[in-house]
Amino acid sequence: MPTYHMKIQYLMKCALTSCTKESPSSGSHGMQNSVLKKRLDLLRSTVEYFVDRVSSVYIASLDIRKAFDRVNHYKLYKSLLDYGVLVIVVDILCNWYSKLNYYIKWNGKYSHQFAACSGVRQGSCLSPAVFTVFMNVFIKALKCQRAGCCISSLFVGCILYADDVLLLSPSVIGLPNMLDKCSELASTLSLEFNVEKSHCIAIGKMCNKELTPMSLGFNSIQWCEAIKYLGVYLQGGR
Repeated sequence: MPTYHMKIQYLMKCALTSCTKESPSSGSHGMQNSVLKKRLDLLRSTVEYFVDRVSSVYIASLDIRKAFDRVNHYKLYKSLLDYGVLVIVVDILCNWYSKLNYYIKWNGKYSHQFAACSGVRQGSCLSPAVFTVFMNVFIKALKCQRAGCCISSLFVGCILYADDVLLLSPSVIGLPNMLDKCSELASTLSLEFNVEKSHCIAIGKMCNKELTPMSLGFNSIQWCEAIKYLGVYLQGGR
């Protein structure tokens, strides 16, 4: 790849990253261990904050099916503009993505090329930042809905790391509202949650109370004793 092309990608990445600095609960898979550690520290401190105050935290861990491949380009551009990304950055991205073409190889033969209308470019240093801004719509919508955990004025009800979504609610009544909003957003963005890999846990004084399954769209997700998030097991209970 030409040096000037890499420099443009770096400048665009800086512009995109600056859009998410105000959100401590967002992060991309391209930001290595430091961001991963911050996500886990944020999760731990949030749970401890509520449990130390004799409260509970109800958590939903959601998995998006083939998230990076399902990103609709038109909806990506619209999301970036709505989030305040510079028009010139979106224009350059649109120009690059409009030139993406695929073909299928079957039994040694190749199909005609066809345009790619979805998916972020694999291996590009820019893609993680693009995907992070795209996914921040979940945080923005849940914050506006006033749903989820807050510490003082800081919203910590949705923690994102790449395509891993974690919802935190201080009440069992509030969690279904958050799930409904996420399901609505996923449908709007042409994303799909994998209910087989999505689960809920309760941590705190009310953890032994019998809880009914949560609804995610037209499906149900079950309560578990523990879930795995970013390689770490979260144990439900007091």
